[in-house]
Amino acid sequence: MIELNNIKCIYFVGIGGIGMSSLAKYFYEKGMSISGFDDNLTEITRELEKKGIKVENNFTYSKLSPDDSTLIVYTPAINPSHKVLKYFIDHNFQILKRSDVLGSISKDTKTLAVAGTHGKTTTCSMLAHMLEYNNIKFTAFIGGVAKNFNDNFVNNNDDLIIVEADEYDRTFLQLYPDVAVITSIDSDHLDIYKTFDNLKEAFVAFSNNVKSKGVLISNKKLDIDSSNTFSIKSKATYWIDNIEAKKNGVYKFDIHYHNEVLKGQKVSLFGKHNINNFLAAFSVAHNCGLSIEQCVNAMHQYKGVKRRFEVHINTKKCVLIDDYAHHPVEIINAINTTKEFFGSRKIMCVFQPHLYSRTKDYAVEFGDALSLADELIVVDIYPAREKPIEGVSGGMLLNYSSNKVKMSCSKNELLKKIELSKAEVFLILGAGDISEMVLPVKKVLENKLKAA
Repeated sequence: MIELNNIKCIYFVGIGGIGMSSLAKYFYEKGMSISGFDDNLTEITRELEKKGIKVENNFTYSKLSPDDSTLIVYTPAINPSHKVLKYFIDHNFQILKRSDVLGSISKDTKTLAVAGTHGKTTTCSMLAHMLEYNNIKFTAFIGGVAKNFNDNFVNNNDDLIIVEADEYDRTFLQLYPDVAVITSIDSDHLDIYKTFDNLKEAFVAFSNNVKSKGVLISNKKLDIDSSNTFSIKSKATYWIDNIEAKKNGVYKFDIHYHNEVLKGQKVSLFGKHNINNFLAAFSVAHNCGLSIEQCVNAMHQYKGVKRRFEVHINTKKCVLIDDYAHHPVEIINAINTTKEFFGSRKIMCVFQPHLYSRTKDYAVEFGDALSLADELIVVDIYPAREKPIEGVSGGMLLNYSSNKVKMSCSKNELLKKIELSKAEVFLILGAGDISEMVLPVKKVLENKLKAA
């Protein structure tokens, strides 16, 4: 393992990724020379440049040399054959994956890790807010922009670290947390794991990485050996019952910890899956010394995460929601939450599949999930790190869905389709660049409201 204390210059390949950008900020604030490359210039890369971090879109390397003080960090989302990464490999630079660097940062530091197929980012943001609200200092690497911090990176104290334990590419096996929570395990990343059993084995291996005097907390419904569990359905170490949905995303429920109970708590969460995330965050925060009351009081000021059921328009005539959902389970949660809080109004779902392999592996499940909406538009697949797979397209999902109105189109055609739709609720889903269409769609809908 490279000794990070000896590094003076770090170049990030794929610096615009949400996880890579938080690492770049961390080392920049340590006083290192930080720069990087990304194929796409986005809001994230523009934010990095405002801080003083150089971001390249056309690769130049005249100032970089393969010496002991220079490190290249890359994300596994970058293909090894990518010209930039290949250059550094061919010229014998010191190179590490993001997961290796994160593991090095956290190895000698008290680490709180959030794992799970779904809910990591929301749970991390809730946990960070609970601690910050109650004056506990920490450093956090969050997989999305937490609205309470307006950032994906928080840097208050190096003695405590909050991190998402990402299962993709077995990244989380580089972590050895003091407190870890597992929110969920659903079949995903079959391009890496091939089978669900292999994925499950990786989560078990992660649970075994918890330090000998550490704490492992797991969702009770998961077959993970843990003496600390949480549940919203049955008794556990931490559990919630008597759940009632109120208006505007508010839930009322009772919170239990062993024989302690706090009744009639109201928290704004939008979606029962987020009650699960809240309970996961609370279970970790409780192991940091916070009480039920302290965590619930913090949640009254919790603002959420960008692109996690983010409501952009909310009127009687029109609703626009943007969500990161890119897995069938997440789509089901997003559509069911929409129905729970916005009644029987006609829902149009705009979905951008993420990865050719995921689209192929879960075509039937995607079709079933998307069928919960009244109308469906599927746009072209966001390929990320992948090359096209013959016969796999966004449009193929229409063969497996039963929506009354359904169509496929390119992103360029989307605004026209939205303008013609009679739907009242518009739900934009996907983990790719579909987020770039949210504000243009919002403008179209606002113009429709003015003209009505």
